[in-house]
Amino acid sequence: MKFNLVELSILKILLIVGIVVQAFSCSADLKDAEEALRDAQEARWEEKDDSSSSNGPSSSSSLPDGYVLCFNSVSGSCVSVSVAMCAATHGTPVDVCPASSSSVAVSSSSGVSSLSSSSSVILTGYEYCQIYSSCIETPEVTCLIAGGTPVASCNLTCSMSATTGIYGTRITPDPIVECNDFVVSSGITWTPTNLIPTSSGSVAVSAKVANCNNATAICGTIEVPEPIILSEDFEGTAPGWYVLGSNINKWYIGGTSTYYLGSKSAYVSSGTAYTYNISSTSTSNLYTTIDFPPSTIDFTLSFWYKGEAEGIYDNMSVYLMPTSGTTLTSAVPNSSYLIGESHYSGATYRDFVKITIPLLAVTYSEKRYYLVFHWKNDGSYGTSPAAIDNIEIKVNP
Repeated sequence: MKFNLVELSILKILLIVGIVVQAFSCSADLKDAEEALRDAQEARWEEKDDSSSSNGPSSSSSLPDGYVLCFNSVSGSCVSVSVAMCAATHGTPVDVCPASSSSVAVSSSSGVSSLSSSSSVILTGYEYCQIYSSCIETPEVTCLIAGGTPVASCNLTCSMSATTGIYGTRITPDPIVECNDFVVSSGITWTPTNLIPTSSGSVAVSAKVANCNNATAICGTIEVPEPIILSEDFEGTAPGWYVLGSNINKWYIGGTSTYYLGSKSAYVSSGTAYTYNISSTSTSNLYTTIDFPPSTIDFTLSFWYKGEAEGIYDNMSVYLMPTSGTTLTSAVPNSSYLIGESHYSGATYRDFVKITIPLLAVTYSEKRYYLVFHWKNDGSYGTSPAAIDNIEIKVNP
């Protein structure tokens, strides 16, 4: 078949048009393929998102198997640690976040009270961790009240019925402490420490609670009297003081021949003057009864003593004897009850000297004792006898 020039020109035009049309068709197929790939990817991401939403928040980055994101309260950030390490510090982790409207309880042994819907973990002093979940943030203020429910603010109150106290003794009854109207019975830091006053006068009492945002509440004040258990200067009739001994030389109460302060004291005499018969062997006890109060703080006995006497032969010694199971006479008490030095005599005591003897609370607290000043002398040489004044027993400051 032969074509003329016109027909050949038309065929060329048709061929070019066909090539162009085919090219456009290929381009449309490519776009369709790309759109299909994107649709498939989006479908997979949607499927992944649906799976994540049903099992908890997705992790910002995948973690190796056996590792968790654990909130470090020191650095304030989430760190990747092994499950074992996280569990050792915070308890066993949970691997599923609760739904947004639920609250799930976890083991109390982990120290966690509850896992709440506010994306915070409420616990006693620790942050928690979750397997393959995003970092858990705690509220700026965490107030632990009933059931570990978190609230944004903490209101701590303290009320106290006691108005007086005893030095060295716990205040009773305990003040009532409430955080947001819930009674707090543990984790309280008291002032004074352990509710035991260690000063006299008006003493302020307060409570600080860590799980109530470290809030401090004033409970009130109590009046604590001076911690003096015994005070005797022999200026009056000295009730409760007694003398045992029938020998010539014995204790004389309220004598005026010698004294430290005032005008009277107690001293050994063969009559009423501050002298004794050195030729007459004698023993005599001056005593009173002491009721020690309950105390965790030690006591101190002090008095002013005068009496050179005669070394180990003529001297004074001091004893604390339990009133139960013991009998007092004018004889020297059992040496197991001796306090202070073995005896007081010598040139050091030609004039009044203050004697101080420590007494342990663990031995004497809440017990009744006889305080005994024992005098003895042989039948030979001697100088001045024993004299005592301004006796005091108190709780240590």
